[in-house]
Amino acid sequence: MNSLRNVVSIISRLGLLLPSLCLCPNQSPAQSPAAGIIEGRVFNPGTGEYLEFVRMTVDGTSLETFTDQSGEFRLVNVPAGEARVTAFRTGVPTQSQSVTVSSGQVARQNFELSYSKDTAACDTVIKLDQFVVSTPRELDGAAITINTKRFAANAMNSKQANETSDATNDRAAIHTASGRNLI
Repeated sequence: MNSLRNVVSIISRLGLLLPSLCLCPNQSPAQSPAAGIIEGRVFNPGTGEYLEFVRMTVDGTSLETFTDQSGEFRLVNVPAGEARVTAFRTGVPTQSQSVTVSSGQVARQNFELSYSKDTAACDTVIKLDQFVVSTPRELDGAAITINTKRFAANAMNSKQANETSDATNDRAAIHTASGRNLI
């Protein structure tokens, strides 16, 4: 008798819950009710290719994503209404477009980004001023000494390559741990 009451109680609870679940059949739990989705592709007409790693943001929100290798992007939970989407990629002028977002709907907006003549380095020769790459001699000697000690097969005493002394002292100073002369 108690089990029959439990079953009836569960069915009646489901009966109250079921209509409330059916009121919003098109709404997914991942998307808020007053939000939509913006998706599209970013194309470079100069190269004829879709652009990967373009940063897509919705102005005034923290929403952002990056285009995939086929240039596609998808921004979810975009507040319904007018949204301004910005596409940014290093070396390409930033572009913004307005998109109307409807609640629960997908708005499609494509972008075309191309390198401007000012930023296109492939047609421009860049001349650098003269520069010199150098290192102090003391640092070279210290590096040689450290590497000699680090990678020596046997323990050995060594002097920095830039230290000066006579050949007799050098031969006497360089020996293996067993006492055999190397020179």
